[in-house]
Amino acid sequence: MENTGEDDIFFYWITSSDKWQMWMWKCVEDNFSWHSVQEGEQVKGPHGSQRYLVVNNSNQPSLVQAATWEKHYRRKLPRAPLSN
Repeated sequence: MENTGEDDIFFYWITSSDKWQMWMWKCVEDNFSWHSVQEGEQVKGPHGSQRYLVVNNSNQPSLVQAATWEKHYRRKLPRAPLSN
């Protein structure tokens, strides 16, 4: 896919049902493709640091550090994703 880089996120939000789907562009066995990801999944952030994938209060995907995950997101019930 043109202009798509490893670990890019595709996020699809359906406001009428308050549900979403999220995918990440990953290389598996030398092949790139979109892989379903969920809120709370650990991913590599800038410079290889560990981050958590969340949906923020603005309904946007975001990568946060462990401290932010623990303080603001861990106990929050995730919004319902669409079935993949």
